[in-house]
Amino acid sequence: VDFGGEQDGLIHPAEVFSDDDASLAEGQPVCVWVCKLEEDSVFLTTFERSPVDLEPFVGVRPSLWLTGTVTGVLATGALVAVPSPGGGGPQTGFLHVSKLGDGYVEAVEDVLEVGQELPVRVFQVDVDAGKLLLTTRSLKDLSAFAGISPDVWLSGKVKSIKSYGAFVTVDG
Repeated sequence: VDFGGEQDGLIHPAEVFSDDDASLAEGQPVCVWVCKLEEDSVFLTTFERSPVDLEPFVGVRPSLWLTGTVTGVLATGALVAVPSPGGGGPQTGFLHVSKLGDGYVEAVEDVLEVGQELPVRVFQVDVDAGKLLLTTRSLKDLSAFAGISPDVWLSGKVKSIKSYGAFVTVDG
């Protein structure tokens, strides 16, 4: 395809796929597809994508568990084939490592493998972008926090600290 010269685009880590899940290196040749255009940005993927029909997943109850099958394991998560809740063929969703279980998962490959079946819930659907995001986390009752004004301070205790933030147990 000739589009008039070189153009820069971004490949998000979740969009990198290789058989050995190796990282990309500067100067490394790659084959990519355009997955999204946004104002002056081009977003690329190394996944070949077939047309998807995510409409049956829109409005799915958060409490609905579906049985998915792992089709790819990446450093950032897993690709999971999920049956359409309204019938029809399965669609592939992304299960980010942060949505894999209720605890901390260091390495996806330690808990998932290709061909493994697992229960998943639909976390987010973006029909326009063709993205189906999944979770294996349990559905928590957060109603105790509903209606708390942002100007109300709550007491708590730091439970653990990770590189991405701190977990706090809030006094009830």
